[in-house]
Amino acid sequence: KGSRCHPLSEEAKERNKVRSTVRARVEHVFGAITTCMRGKLTRRIGLARTKAWWGLRNLTYNFLRYLHCNSKAMLAV
Repeated sequence: KGSRCHPLSEEAKERNKVRSTVRARVEHVFGAITTCMRGKLTRRIGLARTKAWWGLRNLTYNFLRYLHCNSKAMLAV
């Protein structure tokens, strides 16, 4: 962590850049699931049902992203 009198080194800046890029990619996905898909809370009995529920939730998110990306491409054409 840098401060006013001790700035970050160049390698620390690069390391923070990589970490923040990964963090932003992951947090946007979970943020969309939380706000648009009724949250991350699972009330399922059994690990198999929970895994299936998360699989369907991820499939739905990926399908919505696919539609979103392709609709922008179709508008550009």
